[in-house]
Amino acid sequence: MPARSWIGSTGQIWKLGLFYFMMLTTVALIVAFILAVNGAMISNFVGRFELAISFVLLGVVSLVWLSLSIRCPKCGSRPVWRMLRTVDINSWLVKLHTMNCCPECKQ
Repeated sequence: MPARSWIGSTGQIWKLGLFYFMMLTTVALIVAFILAVNGAMISNFVGRFELAISFVLLGVVSLVWLSLSIRCPKCGSRPVWRMLRTVDINSWLVKLHTMNCCPECKQ
């Protein structure tokens, strides 16, 4: 990450870290789901249906949380929400890491 990135300079890097943790947990749930579908017994309490619902919900919640939690301290805009709607799906996360100002107010 560049030393002077906007997300780092506004003190919101922890939100991105929490998002990555939630996505890593989502991947672990997907792996557990695949194992459960292939016959591995993960737990007596958690079945395939519960794992599927868990990884879908956690994936959606993590993306919504990131979209709503990262805000510009100057103008209050939500740049992740804007990027998800306007930037190519393959590059929005890279742009979030590398932008050096708010896309709305340019500060």
